[in-house]
Amino acid sequence: MAMQSIKPNLELNLTFQVFCGVLLGIFTGIFLGNYTAVLRPVGQIYVMLMQSVVYPYIIASLLHGLGSLTPAIAKKLFKKNWFLYLFFVIVSFSLIGVLTLAIPKSQSSILGPLTVHPTFEGFLKRLIPDNLFTALVNNYMPAIIIFCLLFGSALQHYKSKEPIFEILNAVKSTSLKVWNWIILGSPYAAFALMAYTMGTISFLTFENIAIYLILFFIGCLVFIFWLLPGLIISFVPVRYKEIMHLLKGALLISIATSLSVAALPYIEVCANKLLARGKELNEKNDEIVTTISSISYPFGQIGNFFLYLFIIFAAYYFQHPLFLENMGNFFLIILTYFSSLGSPSTTVESVSFLASWADLPKTTAELYVGLFPITRYGQVPVSVMGMALIAIVGTFAYFNRLKIRKHFLIFCLLSTFLPLFLFVIFLTKFKFISPSELSLLNFRFPPELTQGVKVSMDPINIPSTLATPGDLQNIRKNKLLRVGYNEHMIPFVYFNKYHELVGYDVAYMYNLARVLGVELVFIHFDFPNLITDLNANKFDIAIGSIYVIPDRLLHVAYTQAYFSDQPAFIVKKDKIDDYKDVNAIKNKNLKIAVFDDPVMIPLAEENFSKSQLVIIPNMDVLVDYPEIDAALWTLEHTQAWAGAHPGYASVMPYGLKSEAPLLMAYMVRKQEQDFLWFLNYWLKIKESDGFQQEQYEHWILGKPVRNKDERWSIIHNVLHWV
Repeated sequence: MAMQSIKPNLELNLTFQVFCGVLLGIFTGIFLGNYTAVLRPVGQIYVMLMQSVVYPYIIASLLHGLGSLTPAIAKKLFKKNWFLYLFFVIVSFSLIGVLTLAIPKSQSSILGPLTVHPTFEGFLKRLIPDNLFTALVNNYMPAIIIFCLLFGSALQHYKSKEPIFEILNAVKSTSLKVWNWIILGSPYAAFALMAYTMGTISFLTFENIAIYLILFFIGCLVFIFWLLPGLIISFVPVRYKEIMHLLKGALLISIATSLSVAALPYIEVCANKLLARGKELNEKNDEIVTTISSISYPFGQIGNFFLYLFIIFAAYYFQHPLFLENMGNFFLIILTYFSSLGSPSTTVESVSFLASWADLPKTTAELYVGLFPITRYGQVPVSVMGMALIAIVGTFAYFNRLKIRKHFLIFCLLSTFLPLFLFVIFLTKFKFISPSELSLLNFRFPPELTQGVKVSMDPINIPSTLATPGDLQNIRKNKLLRVGYNEHMIPFVYFNKYHELVGYDVAYMYNLARVLGVELVFIHFDFPNLITDLNANKFDIAIGSIYVIPDRLLHVAYTQAYFSDQPAFIVKKDKIDDYKDVNAIKNKNLKIAVFDDPVMIPLAEENFSKSQLVIIPNMDVLVDYPEIDAALWTLEHTQAWAGAHPGYASVMPYGLKSEAPLLMAYMVRKQEQDFLWFLNYWLKIKESDGFQQEQYEHWILGKPVRNKDERWSIIHNVLHWV
């Protein structure tokens, strides 16, 4: 049964209403700003209702469509289309591949399991339908599609299948009925979705991801208005103006609803109209068109291929290069393809898998989700055009009605790729896209963290009357918190390029000073003298990723651990492969650097007994020791250090013997139990109120600080009504 239940006059009227809803939503978002957040549930309800009929319709359509075919017809359908489909996929990835050339490579090198590496079994679970219901719950569209293909093909050999077809047909018809009811609310949904997106999106988001958005939307425009319609014209006797007119409704309804599935009825009607020229369609032909159109939904989601561009961009954004030597890039494309099967919303789950495979930070998925409200308006119409390409060309191929225009096909490809190549060369030649500025050396504290907190770096000016044991009562009475620090512990404590003391631990101290209502005084210490200086009352608390070890517990007290880490190497970038496995280097005579530390020195001696240990004052002087083969530190330190020193890389080797994880905590004097009690509960509060996560994302993962100011809007910033 073809999806022709949408009448032409209703289609035009609905399209116009949706267009008006989009325009009104854009204006409302700009006018009201954050106040449009109340409209979010309206859009969410609509999207959820639309998605509720996707799986019943797709499963019923694929099973009914494939099952109604004879094995001979199904074989013919595959033989007529597989080469064309492969060609379309290669062309699509080639276009996106050209766009990735404009993204600069990361200036640092980090190699190590930042995330849990996905197993091959995990990939198979997304691909093989071992449990259909699990696949449905987890939105594993590839597994659902393969299930439908297998069972649909099996139905072809089943003789008494009319009762099954009646049920499947009833599911299809019911889904369409519900679909047509829901779609009547699309103008209101378009208004709500667009108003919320335009009203709440942060301008900082645009600034930090401008490169990706520019390349993404250039690619979308090329796909929608030239390459994909050009490919249709190259194989089907239709003019550009005509095909764009026929697909206008499909594009508008998909943009308005941000759902490619909403365009399926329009695409099938378009394929039937083009096929019916000069030839009456019978019921069997109609079923084939329906089957091909249904197949086009999961396999035509070309907009989802932009996952490949996003992963390349994420490596640049997080300054975490991808090691795609040998076949790595090919496998990334293959994984992207399989992760792209299904609806645009399934890419949210897919990007987590791809980020894990590429060893990108866990917050890669969060970045994608943050951009999705913007990018879906390009991604969805590209997928609609991809679905139309497969449905129309696939239908004409099956009925032997293709009319290949070789000259136009060559012109289409050349006019697509040549300008894009020139555009990319222009961008890279004149360095319009500069390397990422998300270096830790550029990071500064936001005003809301430091405002109102008085800070001094000069302990000489502290009155002698304040140099009393720094328990909690005296700290509050004197309104002074003396913090011992060592500035060579990037990213926890270090000086940025503005010579400001910053870092993960320093941010905590600013918050602590605000809570206690005291002034901060930072006092330098060297690690060999740490315990002596602390017990001599030179400062009240020591910070700087200090490891918790039994020997120190005999002399001082620690707060609860606020961080854990694992050992890793700093090596020269061209030596990365030599240090991936400890077993390959443990018997070599290497020069391994460590600073005077009671954790790293024994660890190096245990694992590299045949190597020469070089004790250096701190890791910042490592560049002055060119003869050093590797430096042993911990993962977060080495990643941050390598990010700030071009030519070096961070490698977390396999097989390293370590009492991992290495716990980090703040250090106080043993007798200050009231201060210790307060600090432990304060750390618990910071863990639960989001402060810990915010600092982790900023200082460890390198994400920019979120702008907490109210979004600009006409009603607030121009009219001053609120």
